[in-house]
Amino acid sequence: LPLVIKPTDRGSSVGTTIINKRSQIQSAVENAFKFSDNIMVQEFIKGRELTCGVLDINDKTQSLWPTEIIPKTSKFYDYKAKYKSNGSLHITPPKIDQKYIRAIQKIAMASHKIIGGRGYSRTDVILTKEKIYILEINTLPGMTKTSLVPQEAAASGINFTSLLSYIIAAAI
Repeated sequence: LPLVIKPTDRGSSVGTTIINKRSQIQSAVENAFKFSDNIMVQEFIKGRELTCGVLDINDKTQSLWPTEIIPKTSKFYDYKAKYKSNGSLHITPPKIDQKYIRAIQKIAMASHKIIGGRGYSRTDVILTKEKIYILEINTLPGMTKTSLVPQEAAASGINFTSLLSYIIAAAI
């Protein structure tokens, strides 16, 4: 403990619960099963949450600037923190040592390639004092005005129209 209990095939943290007591396990499992037939239970890793998008441009995979995510309305980056106005703070690029930025970018590009990603993807990580832990790979990240990949693309000098053009070109 603490543990994270969540559906394996839902986005936006829907059905996700962080528990601190054994007595919370059953209700968290039941909640996750409301949203999927497949759930996972994993150790909660305390640290800084970051994410990094990658984009395929002319058959070459390029990492974007990572983003640090700081939830403001919740204890973790849940649905409310993601979609409520001012629900979270996104810092792109994050204020961390360049060696961690490069490592996160390398992890995101490797993750994209390993799963056979095409067009774009986003890898979420936790940075502790000693390690970078991969949380998940998003194969179809959101594309709203509060979504992270468009923000990272903009910080990397790629406007929204160009971002969409690269994604469409990779799909064709």
